[in-house]
Order: sequence, then structure tokens, then C-alpha cells
Amino acid sequence: MKNWKPFNFRGIPGYVGVAKSISLPRKYVYFFRHGETDWTEPVTIESRVVFNRWGFFVTNKKIPLITATRDYLVLTRKERKQLRTRLGDL
Repeated sequence: MKNWKPFNFRGIPGYVGVAKSISLPRKYVYFFRHGETDWTEPVTIESRVVFNRWGFFVTNKKIPLITATRDYLVLTRKERKQLRTRLGDL
């Protein structure tokens, strides 16, 4: 995972990066989605993103994404800033 950066997402250690596609056996791969109008701003983390993909998070642990109303997590303002800062030099 060349040029990937260590990142801790809500207490779960892993790596963030940008790639056209990714497939890693025995790893959990999550997708950051950007908004419709601002491609520089990640807004959610999801198990699958086809459009508006901002980047990836790879970890050994499962992230509980499913809630009563949705199957993704909305990133906090702090998380969005941390991601932009972490990936800004890639």
C-alpha cells in the first residue's frame, strides 16, 4: 500500500489512501464518499461507493456502519479535517 497513511477512525486503527480500485484479502475495506458539490470534502464512510469516491480506509477490524436508519456513517467536522490533512500530501 504505497503512499498510504496510518489513520485511526473512531478508535479503529488502519490506513487511508487514494486508489482507482482496491482488493485486499483478509482486510476490511471502506470507502469515503465526497459530497455532490465539493469533491475535496469527505462526508461519509461506507462499505461500497460507486460514485463520488473520495478515498479508502483499510483495517483489520469491522466498523459497525448499520444504524436504524442508514448503512453508512456521517463523518464529523473533526474527522473530515483530519482526513483532508492526512491525505493532503498524496
